[in-house]
Amino acid sequence: MAARLLGYASSINTQFLECSAKTNEGVDEVFDAIATAILKKTREQSVMFDEQEGTGNILRRHSGSRRSIRIVEETEEVRERRRKCC
Repeated sequence: MAARLLGYASSINTQFLECSAKTNEGVDEVFDAIATAILKKTREQSVMFDEQEGTGNILRRHSGSRRSIRIVEETEEVRERRRKCC
């Protein structure tokens, strides 16, 4: 069975990892492999930091689509302007 699954994993260009939640065997290895794959994929998607707008750190992730993730850390000046606004 494991040989068949290993062959399938190889055919779709992925890893084959066995684990058991019952005996806690291989669980850490699976978690580490997943975390490593996520970090690798994130780096490949050209994550860049930008401070163009003067509002702190801006994170933009471009993955070939038009959508992006934008995280802005506001400065005290920006927070003060928002409080006065409304």
